[in-house]
Amino acid sequence: MENPYHPKMSNPNMDMQSRTPPITRIEKSVTWATFLYPVVMLGAYFGVWIFAWIQLGVMPKVNINDPKYLNLLFGYEITIFLLAGSPFAAFGGVFVQFAMHNRSFERRGMFTCLLILVWAVSIAVVLHTPFVGDWLFD
Repeated sequence: MENPYHPKMSNPNMDMQSRTPPITRIEKSVTWATFLYPVVMLGAYFGVWIFAWIQLGVMPKVNINDPKYLNLLFGYEITIFLLAGSPFAAFGGVFVQFAMHNRSFERRGMFTCLLILVWAVSIAVVLHTPFVGDWLFD
């Protein structure tokens, strides 16, 4: 009689793909949203500064060119909103990777590490560009 618990004699029909249900469209959308939030945040962060540079004709200066008084089509408010919501989005994204998806634990861990790496890179970019941050929050 075969031992069903021995790894060499396991049932080949019971691999991880057959035990895990397929990923739905909602799960794919949520995964993309958690990975795109830092990219959108960086785009808004640098986009406001670039649009102010284009509007002024020179690089924006701290305490001289206040972003609140430039005509940036709500770019300043959107950027502040995205930056303020970034900690909640980061922790929510990590939570969603484990709570919502029907993937194996290894795949969840891989996607979570990748998400943490994306957030770490985006935070490092924001912290190492002080000329934009100083101008935005003066």
